[in-house]
Amino acid sequence: MAAPRRLKKPVHITTVVEESQHEALRYFAYTEKRPIANLLREAIENFIKEKTVKQGMSDIKQAAVK
Repeated sequence: MAAPRRLKKPVHITTVVEESQHEALRYFAYTEKRPIANLLREAIENFIKEKTVKQGMSDIKQAAVK
C-alpha cells in the first residue's frame, strides 16, 4: 500500500451520497487497498482537470486548481 499523501492545505468537506455510491466506493477502496478519501480526491482532481480543459481556462486559473 502506498504511503498516505500529505495535503498542503487540507480543507474538510462533508457530503451525502447514495447508498449504492458508498457501496461502490467501499468495494473499490477495499480491492485497491486505498482509503475512500483517496478515491474521492482522485475523482475531484480528474473532474477539475476535465472542466479546465473543456472550458479553456487560463494558465493562471489552472494553477489555482492544482
